[in-house]
Amino acid sequence: MKLFPKSSDLWLKSLILTLYFILLVTFISILSVFVKTRIEMYEAQLSSFRKAHEMTASLSFILEEHINSVYRQMLLENVLNAWLQKKDYTVLDIYDLSQIQKSMINIVNSDPELVSMYLYNKNNGTVLSTNYMFTSIDSFPEKELFNQQQPDDKGHWMNERFENVGGTSHSVITFIAPLNNNTGYVAINVNRAKLFQNIVPGESVALTDNSGSILAYTGATLGKDSPLSPVTLLQLHETDSRPISISEHFALVSSNAHGKWEIISLMPHTQLVQLRLPHALLLLLLLMLIVANVYVICRFFSKNYVKPMKEYKTNLDQNLDDLQHNFILNILTGKIKASDIRYRTKQLGIQLQSQFLVIVFHIDDYYNHLLRLENEDRFNTNKTIYNAIKWYFSTKCSSYTVKAELEKIAILVAVKEDADTRQQLADLDKMIRYIQKEILDTTGLTVCAGISDIADRLENAHMYYSQAFKAINSKLIYGKHSVIYYKDVAVHSAHEYHYPAVDMNKINTSIRGGDLAEVQKLLDEFCDNLIQSGSVSIEMINAMLANTLFSVVKYALELRYSLDDIFHQDIFIPLFSYEVISDKKDYVVGICQTFIQYKKEASRSSNKTLKLVLDYINKNYDKRISLTTVSEEFNINASYVSLLIKNELGLGFVEYVNELRVKKSAAMLCDQRIPIREVSEACGYDTVHSFIRNFKKVHIVTPSEYRNRMNH
Repeated sequence: MKLFPKSSDLWLKSLILTLYFILLVTFISILSVFVKTRIEMYEAQLSSFRKAHEMTASLSFILEEHINSVYRQMLLENVLNAWLQKKDYTVLDIYDLSQIQKSMINIVNSDPELVSMYLYNKNNGTVLSTNYMFTSIDSFPEKELFNQQQPDDKGHWMNERFENVGGTSHSVITFIAPLNNNTGYVAINVNRAKLFQNIVPGESVALTDNSGSILAYTGATLGKDSPLSPVTLLQLHETDSRPISISEHFALVSSNAHGKWEIISLMPHTQLVQLRLPHALLLLLLLMLIVANVYVICRFFSKNYVKPMKEYKTNLDQNLDDLQHNFILNILTGKIKASDIRYRTKQLGIQLQSQFLVIVFHIDDYYNHLLRLENEDRFNTNKTIYNAIKWYFSTKCSSYTVKAELEKIAILVAVKEDADTRQQLADLDKMIRYIQKEILDTTGLTVCAGISDIADRLENAHMYYSQAFKAINSKLIYGKHSVIYYKDVAVHSAHEYHYPAVDMNKINTSIRGGDLAEVQKLLDEFCDNLIQSGSVSIEMINAMLANTLFSVVKYALELRYSLDDIFHQDIFIPLFSYEVISDKKDYVVGICQTFIQYKKEASRSSNKTLKLVLDYINKNYDKRISLTTVSEEFNINASYVSLLIKNELGLGFVEYVNELRVKKSAAMLCDQRIPIREVSEACGYDTVHSFIRNFKKVHIVTPSEYRNRMNH
């Protein structure tokens, strides 16, 4: 009887157990590599599909925005609007039509996405296009495009169709919109092939309008059972970065918030690598993973997890402020994916309510202020202002402050849902004005604040950051040291604002008349009218005020004044350095006042100056004398000297000097003992030839002939 097994049995069992473990590990490794490879292939294909969709959607929306900009450009064409108002067509309109067609052809030729454009004049029933002759609507091959318009239509897209351009057939989709209060329409034809040039193999892409109607598609056939049928498309909504599954297809949908297009991309399930594995295999995989990982987890847990986690937490605590700053800045600038925001906010310990708003502080004239400081003072000033804003807001409310730009500081402020919103905004206004006063008292700098609307999704923070920036840009109207709410910023109207030429003429007349009060009144009226019209822009303000300065310069040059003597600077450059309307206007009024005062003083001193100039000429005309010598003698501009003499005597400087010299020479010629050359030199002429020529201009005869006549 064997009480103990043989050593060979123990060895065999050990061998079997070892082989079993080796096979188990090998099987797990092979299965893991297989699953990992399939997952990577699957994710790579989804990523390629998503990138292709995003590229197609981005290009499409950019194209749609471009078409809208072309349409808005045509709304502002004066020649086009004038033609649309004419009910009768005459031969005199040929030039205008050629200019309109030339403009349309330039637009089409400059943009490879555009195929052609049509203009339809309802008043006279004619059509002008880039690829057809000027013709009536009844004879126009594409007249059906204009027969489906509704009275209240503000622009819509037509389904895909074919068009022949230069012998080549193009598949196009057409944007049709009214012009000049529905007196005409424009049709812009877009090349369909340009929309679908970036799709991946097997992908189907459809372009739809807001109603779900398919404008164009590629890679799929529409039908009753097709996943691209209009009924199915209407059930789709805009997706995030992960595609949705519908009718055995993966779908991605993107729409343009300000446009009329939606882009839908579909990829059949069969085109992607399948990840389905037998259930028994999955259970076996799970069991083997548990067995294989128990030992690893127990053995290396403290070494590979506890210690790194402690190091990670230490580093996180030390750099938390910088990490939070960069994360908030990336949210505001839209540089982080929406899907990552919630995870990162929790990871960094950022606590915000579901509602918030964005404040942007803009430090006025900050660059010029820093240039006046030493390097160390610049750093301290920058740090002092930032820390003052950051710590004050952090003690008063839940907020996160970031340095957006050198002169701009942005704050993300939480808004409590269970409190009175109006009261919270009032408290916030007080906080902002307190900070403005503290910075002004401490540094002497004014600060303008822009406040966005209240938002309810952190993913949209970049939109409200943009609102705050737009509010800041309106300080042109509101002035420095102001608090500007985005909701109060006037929305610029779409109508054309005509340049006030009549007002400019009045200002020019007032400058020439020396009426400073009238100049200021006209400038005030212009700025007020521009603001009330909703068309205020920095370009329009600068143009009007620069033209006023140009009127001053032009009048000064007409009077032969030296601009350096009056202003001692380039008067145009400072105008563009001011940031608000009131400063710009005060600067221009100051320039006008300086010029008018200078003109008055110049008028009072001109008579005295003229007497001194004439006395000097009468004493020195028989010497070497010129406008330059006179101007240097009295330290006045040579052109001004010439103007004084011309206005008083009706003669130019050279004519007056020559008159004096000829008069003296005539008296000397009566004495025959004096040679002609000595007479010439005594009267200030450089050469005898010059003397003879100028003498003959006055007396018709030469000096010799004059002498002979006087002695006979």
